[in-house]
Amino acid sequence: MIQPAADAFPLLQVLLDPPGRHVEQREPARGQVDVVLRVAQVAQHGQAQAAHELGQFVGRDGARIDPHADDADIELVRTARLGQRAAGHRGKAVGQPLFRLFGGAQRDSVNYFQYLSQGSPDELTEQCRDAVAKGYECFYLKVGVDAVAEEAMLEAIRDTVGPSARIRIDANEAWSVPEAVRLLTRWHARFDIDFAEAPVRAFPHALMLDLRQRVPVALCANEWLGRQSDALAMIESHAVDVLCFSSYWVGSLRRFHSLSHLAALHGQSVLKHTHGEFGIAAAAGHHMMLALPNVADGVQQTAAMMEDDVVVDRLPISDGPEWGLVEKPGLGIEIDEDKLARYVEAYRRDGQYLPN
Repeated sequence: MIQPAADAFPLLQVLLDPPGRHVEQREPARGQVDVVLRVAQVAQHGQAQAAHELGQFVGRDGARIDPHADDADIELVRTARLGQRAAGHRGKAVGQPLFRLFGGAQRDSVNYFQYLSQGSPDELTEQCRDAVAKGYECFYLKVGVDAVAEEAMLEAIRDTVGPSARIRIDANEAWSVPEAVRLLTRWHARFDIDFAEAPVRAFPHALMLDLRQRVPVALCANEWLGRQSDALAMIESHAVDVLCFSSYWVGSLRRFHSLSHLAALHGQSVLKHTHGEFGIAAAAGHHMMLALPNVADGVQQTAAMMEDDVVVDRLPISDGPEWGLVEKPGLGIEIDEDKLARYVEAYRRDGQYLPN
């Protein structure tokens, strides 16, 4: 259970950008597009386009790029395209899994969540039964559309998963503060909500801070964490208990790692956000989750929903909630060249995937 106002976690080391450096998000320079970090576009454009973009990058040498470097090469956009793959190369160069380059493992395994699709109570019951059978203990539901229907869904979820499982909700900033107070107070009393993600607008921070002082539910921020300056401001505001963000938002694995350690000093937990990522980004994120001291159980994942991937071995979280230590060097994954070629051809043949 995420506890509001948790004590700070111990800090081993914080890596910060040099004083005075401030890199804002901007459009990538021509030729810097790399699907290794373009997971945000995977959800929008589909696997075929992403594989096509990855095909343009496979074989380029990133072994000399230091994921901890502070020179001009390590800036938001460039590391958002090269960072994960370069860090993986660095780990392979020294024969170590990536998490050891970030201070070593803080845990032996990372627990991941089960995403639940909205539907009838019977449909939610079926989804939960299947997830419980696979060992999931953390369940995530989007809300903020129809409170009456969503309350019935939450009732079905709690009845199915039992009293100890975590239930998290995400309103995507749909509620006003009074509405959030009313619903969170009621739903927490009935269903024991683990935390509420983005119940109200995260900016200005005073809205979330006001809500945090009026409800018994821990709050999580997701929106308004798109740049490292945004994440820093949210951490220092003390408006939330949990930050759900990612390296491909703040620009690099190093920045994600540094900001997460800073959140630990402020008594906040972190979770890796996902955008329908491939195994490459999932593996890089997993190394961060292994290395950080303040990771909440129930990390986000979409591997269980993906039809296929471009990595050779199936990810552990494709079939269940636990992913343990990675023993292979680098990211610990290999690209399946045949699958990659197949999806490149699918993109060339069918074009960009556009969701309905």
